[in-house]
Amino acid sequence: MDASDARLEPIRLVVWDLDETFWRGTLTEGGIAEHVAATEDTVRELARRGIVSSICSKNDHAAVQAILTERGLWDFFVFPSIAWTPKGARVAAIVDAIQLRAETVLFIDDSASNRAEVAEAVPGIQVCDESVVPALLDHPLAAGKDDGSLSRLKQYRLLEARSRERGREGDDNASFLRTSGIRVEIDHDVEAHLDRVVELINRTNQLNFTKSRLSEDKDVARQELKAQLHATSGRRAAVVRVRDRFGDYGIVGFWMMDGIWVEPYLLHFAFSCRVLGMGVEQWVYARLGRPRLDVVGDVVSTLDDAPDWINLPAGGASEASASRPAPERVRLRGGCELEVLRHFFSFAAREVSSAFVFPRHGQTVWASHAATLFAQPAARTAEGAAALAAIGFRPDDLESRFFEPATGPTCLVLSNSADAHVPLYRHRRLDLAAPVKLFGIDLAAPADDAAIAGFCRANGLSGERAEAFGGWIRTLQRDWAPVAFDDAGLPVLYERIAAAVPPDSLLVVILPLTYADAPDGGTVAFPDQERANDWMRAVAARHGNVAVVDTAECLRSRTELRKMSHLHFARDVYHRLYERIVAIHDARARAGSAVYTQGRVG
Repeated sequence: MDASDARLEPIRLVVWDLDETFWRGTLTEGGIAEHVAATEDTVRELARRGIVSSICSKNDHAAVQAILTERGLWDFFVFPSIAWTPKGARVAAIVDAIQLRAETVLFIDDSASNRAEVAEAVPGIQVCDESVVPALLDHPLAAGKDDGSLSRLKQYRLLEARSRERGREGDDNASFLRTSGIRVEIDHDVEAHLDRVVELINRTNQLNFTKSRLSEDKDVARQELKAQLHATSGRRAAVVRVRDRFGDYGIVGFWMMDGIWVEPYLLHFAFSCRVLGMGVEQWVYARLGRPRLDVVGDVVSTLDDAPDWINLPAGGASEASASRPAPERVRLRGGCELEVLRHFFSFAAREVSSAFVFPRHGQTVWASHAATLFAQPAARTAEGAAALAAIGFRPDDLESRFFEPATGPTCLVLSNSADAHVPLYRHRRLDLAAPVKLFGIDLAAPADDAAIAGFCRANGLSGERAEAFGGWIRTLQRDWAPVAFDDAGLPVLYERIAAAVPPDSLLVVILPLTYADAPDGGTVAFPDQERANDWMRAVAARHGNVAVVDTAECLRSRTELRKMSHLHFARDVYHRLYERIVAIHDARARAGSAVYTQGRVG
């Protein structure tokens, strides 16, 4: 090993020859002349640095195992290959079984012939003779990292146990995996595992799909990762832990995802080779909803099929919160902020459905407004449908299936974040009402060609779509009238919402903030939102299967707010909202005779 050779990579595995390399003498020809204590200590110290050791020796397996066991060393070696066959194929098999890249493996052997054979059989492997051993621990490529608990050695011993068991199962790998009891646990508290995440991003290759690296300086890398985690209110991220009947593999995966109002996409998607072949990355990708993933470089896994042998533990969360189970069925309806909540529920609930605010050709469909929850009979008439189409809506934009009975008790999560911020418009002749608000254009002002043209440019509308949009605005201002907040009938509508909750289900309403951070550092108050929240609290107090979660109670500092928004926050706020909802579900489930109630829980 030449430390000046920049092409060489840090060592993660050392494969040892034994005779005249690990010890002095030849076991089958006169016996061991000398056990070298320094070499034995080197194996132990490598393990404490997270660098594992294996054996490739031409010897009798039983004899070697007995000697190394007596010396207290046998358990420091994984995937030992002790036989009389050529070493090239056997070292290749070790590297393949331990699922490391050859460039991170060092083979030590006193025989030049064996070294040449292994170098040819395993392209990229580092090879050295026995003279490297005395200075090995001082070599920069063997620095490793502190692992005093020998966690990496233990994890590779688990991999070895799985490999042995799989060998006994024969060629039916799927059958083996189904009996392995593989459990995937998701932990959204990424900040608690920053060093491990940095390692996964920077050191994994075979299952690192984006290969979007961080700085090699660990302190800088941690700061870069923190900045990425909080860059937008739509940022979702988590670490993945895997266990099976053989043991605990630790944190072996990480993803970071973004995308609100656009196709979700992955910025990071990386897994340790320890779980290669277990189907973990395929399972996670499917649970994420198969977001856009731009694969960089070579990977050794496809994400086509989701395995059926992976099961979450109770609650589907990290160990810290697994004792509080999430609901089995969840429906979410509201603003785009609920897309982040859906991300959390997707790993905890068996069934998750959702309806969120979305744009369509310049118009915005406000699923977060209570007026869109219940069907309006006039919308289903020909005249009503035409009136809606004239302002860019469809009849089904003004109704939902949110309260329809499900196959079992369901946790309904609703955000009324548009009720106080999106004006309701009523048709001047028909019994129709629709929430209408467009970002970037003042609908209260008379239609202005320049303003309409500017909006169309900003939203990528041109040609017929731009012309149609201009027609919508003019029709809205001619045929529809804005409704004052006090005249929108929200208290009555909120009572109707509570009455619509199925008896065996629970409705949790997220109450938006009543203020926002202003660009000048001050605060903007939203008195109408405060009144809407009070109305909903009063309704919840009268109905046992309705609860509220106040967003303000989930904020810890103003740094978690996004400017001029009452519902966009740092990632941690959404996770606290999720945990509040799960806690309410759990408390109501424990109080009820079935899952929630047979009416009131009180």
